Amino acid sequence: MKKSMRKQENQKRAEQFVKMIQQNISFLEWMEEECEENQRRIRLLTDILIGMDWKQKEELVQQIYLYGSMLRSKDLLERQVFLYLIELTQSED
Repeated sequence: MKKSMRKQENQKRAEQFVKMIQQNISFLEWMEEECEENQRRIRLLTDILIGMDWKQKEELVQQIYLYGSMLRSKDLLERQVFLYLIELTQSED
């Protein structure tokens, strides 16, 4: 019963997170334009968040790990986003 409640909570958080990004996509677009070195990484994150398709979970997980591999040690906030996305994919099992 506890696992089921946690799974529902994670799904709700994921929905809120994705909606927040979708409503603020201009922020990601600004980051992409302002930070040339981040363009590929931000574009990939945008694709992941806008196009999260749980039916194609294997491809989604590969994209998330690709995003994670692009992070540098100073990208603390982005690292938290990466860990959160991985946790969401694991909680979907």
